[in-house]
Amino acid sequence: MLRSDLVGILQSQTKRKVALVTHEIVDKGSEALRQEIQRMRAQCQYLILDVTAQTALATIAQAVHDEPVLCGSSAIAEELPAVWGPPGAHQQLQNLPPLTDMGILIVAGSLMPQTAAQVEHLQHKGVPCFVLDTSRLFNSVEREAEIVRLAANVSDGLRIGKDVIFHSPNTPEALETANRAGEAHSVSKTKVSRLVSETLAEVTARTLADTGQNRLVVAGGETSAAVCTRLGIDGMRVWREIQPGLPSCVSLNAPPRMLVLKSGSFGKPDFFEQALDHLKKA
Repeated sequence: MLRSDLVGILQSQTKRKVALVTHEIVDKGSEALRQEIQRMRAQCQYLILDVTAQTALATIAQAVHDEPVLCGSSAIAEELPAVWGPPGAHQQLQNLPPLTDMGILIVAGSLMPQTAAQVEHLQHKGVPCFVLDTSRLFNSVEREAEIVRLAANVSDGLRIGKDVIFHSPNTPEALETANRAGEAHSVSKTKVSRLVSETLAEVTARTLADTGQNRLVVAGGETSAAVCTRLGIDGMRVWREIQPGLPSCVSLNAPPRMLVLKSGSFGKPDFFEQALDHLKKA
């Protein structure tokens, strides 16, 4: 791919200025690259770094290791840990939320088949499951009643030590029904999806406030974002990996919470079971 193509592809997707640092500059070393990145800050908002070899990735890692946001392939992640170094033992142990004798909450807003299989796996294990009635989301009074119903049922289960799942309907038929209900109320499909995620997040927040539970699993990218926003979580520290690419995290704000956030398409059918076991032992 030509260098101009790299810039053009990203530039077509944003109104912000995109620029490129060529591999010739990267090859000059990390300090030269850092200086070039600093110079380019006044000229663009997105900066693409040209890479030709693994050694270039190591150079880039040394130059950008303290940047707050990095995007790219997983290859750069191979080089960053060597620059960051291992965290101190005190960092690993601080701010872990205390274990409770309650059950653990699983929230699922994903429509992906992987998440559906994970929900089904726990249902076969006898884990109580509650489903959001999306037909009640388009009237404020009914939506509030549905939130109260779910939060009460989920809280009751957690208090007696049972793990509990609650999720949005995850079949194509249920999705179509929700979209038709939204259309009848002049609500677009995008807004319907957002309303579902925000409702799941509200139930989660009320359940945690009611029970004091501080450990939970959330499936679905949009649902995870909605839950973190509703809980006021503005940063997390990765704790330990459960399955490849699926770690637990600890929130940086108080009170600390231990969360497992996963994309809908990630994880084996038994992932929820492993995540629950992980959260109960951490």
